[in-house]
Amino acid sequence: MKSFFAPLRSARRQVGPFLRAIDPDRLNPALAAEGIEEIARFERQLAGARIRLAKRIDESVAGAEGEDGPGRWLAKHTGQSPKDAA
Repeated sequence: MKSFFAPLRSARRQVGPFLRAIDPDRLNPALAAEGIEEIARFERQLAGARIRLAKRIDESVAGAEGEDGPGRWLAKHTGQSPKDAA
């Protein structure tokens, strides 16, 4: 069965090499600004989806991975503090 998040996984794999190859020293300021604007738009879209999905994380997920509650699970997987992640 195809994963529900296969399109997201595919997009991440496609954009990853491009993002890693960005060399700011080779970009003029206007192009760097354009890149920042595009990345910020993408970040907002991703953050919005993450926030909506976070509402579904409960003890069945957190406890299964040995975490002390959903906030800690979210913190572990997002790199945020437990307070900010929850």
